[in-house]
Amino acid sequence: MTGKLNLKELPFGIMNNISDGGGPSTDRRRTDPLEFLRLSTENAYGRDALRNKETFEGIVVSVREITFPSVRRKGDLFKEYTTNKAATSGKSTSSEKTTVDYPSVVYKVFIPELEPRPAPRGTGDPILATYPDVYSDIASEIAVGNLVRVTYEDVENLYNPRIIAITGGPVQIEGFVESAPLGEKVKTSTSVPAGNYEAASPAPNPKRAKTNYLPILEKSEFRPGPKDKKAFAQRVRKIGEANGYNKWVITSVVNVARKEQPKGGRNYNYYGIMADVGKGWGNAGKYINGSWTGVEGKAGQGVRTTKERYFASFATEEDGIKFMLQKLNERDFDKATDGDKFLKLYLDKWLSPTEETKDKIYKKEKETGYRKRQFNQSYSLAYPSSASTA
Repeated sequence: MTGKLNLKELPFGIMNNISDGGGPSTDRRRTDPLEFLRLSTENAYGRDALRNKETFEGIVVSVREITFPSVRRKGDLFKEYTTNKAATSGKSTSSEKTTVDYPSVVYKVFIPELEPRPAPRGTGDPILATYPDVYSDIASEIAVGNLVRVTYEDVENLYNPRIIAITGGPVQIEGFVESAPLGEKVKTSTSVPAGNYEAASPAPNPKRAKTNYLPILEKSEFRPGPKDKKAFAQRVRKIGEANGYNKWVITSVVNVARKEQPKGGRNYNYYGIMADVGKGWGNAGKYINGSWTGVEGKAGQGVRTTKERYFASFATEEDGIKFMLQKLNERDFDKATDGDKFLKLYLDKWLSPTEETKDKIYKKEKETGYRKRQFNQSYSLAYPSSASTA
């Protein structure tokens, strides 16, 4: 495949930021003598804080991947204006323009000495939409909080900013991750059914656990999910079977949802999934689209350092189900062939309570058999035509 550049299609100014500056001229042929003297004096003696300043230090406040062509380097622009010709065996076809996506990463950088807009309060702050896109000319990965050096192709017009070096960090930005969205707080609704957690304000709190997934700044929404019972179980079964999971993993997902959030949960999190655990959720974390702040309710039985937590958010119910299928399968729930085995796996590899709490749960289960019956019901909801072997 060969590429040819059509010079006639290149828009004026795409290679160089050239335009008429406008405004009064100091050319004596274009202005009167007094205006010429005034402008010349201002130009000679006026203060210019940016004179001879070529690079600026800033803090990365947003990182996102894009698939459209960027202006990171002038050479990249040629891809957009190149006519590609494809050759076939023996014959050449007529030339066609092709549209190709070029993966790239774009950054938002806060440079306090240059930025007239308010500092962002989080990676989801709408103010970031008005910040200029900055591309990197270095191979290293850059994260939110990194200190970087930025240069401009045309510093007077702040044209085509580029990151040329990482100078430090990443640093933790105070109030950035845990800030409320534009002054709005998530309101606690009295209509939210009781469960493992309830809505809370995302106001900054030094005692709050640190999230592994950047907070979503919109209000979390309640979803019924498990309240549908059989319909929910069938949705889990359909997704589970389509992805190759056995019936015990599928039943376990249904059962965890019915145990944790039988009436539903916020942002499709029916499972009490925390977004502030250890190093995160590994590969399954790709299904988490962010986190939201909340207070763990009295029903929580695991070992916790604080009641004020971050909960995982899922963009869709399917994402939440796929997350659970993957994690439970990784933790051997494919072997949860009955209620007793499920309970042991649930306590040892999922809930992880204290030994004292674990003993109390086992004792109560021996007296009531409630959890085994619940597992059998979950199996019947997912596989109504099969006889339960649990």
